[in-house]
Amino acid sequence: MNETTGDAGARTLSAGAKGQFECADRNANEYIDQTELVYLKQCGIGENLECGEVPETGNDRPPSSDLNFGLRVLQVTDADNDDRISKLEFRAHCNSARGAE
Repeated sequence: MNETTGDAGARTLSAGAKGQFECADRNANEYIDQTELVYLKQCGIGENLECGEVPETGNDRPPSSDLNFGLRVLQVTDADNDDRISKLEFRAHCNSARGAE
């Protein structure tokens, strides 16, 4: 299904959110694990925790202060408390952040 029509958009990540998820999921295991939380800000999640586009430029080694930000995103996003963010949880977070505008 096309993500821009009907219910399909509610079940898939937008192009920007998909890019952010894939950017942060460095080991490609379909989860953003605790070791990958440091990449969330670098991958475009803003201070307001909203999803967007992956920035054109980024560092391979983000600042360690970004871990605290990633832990905050995990706290808000991890619905099943397994200490990692699944695509489903990330999509739900992005949709709720978009609806809060």
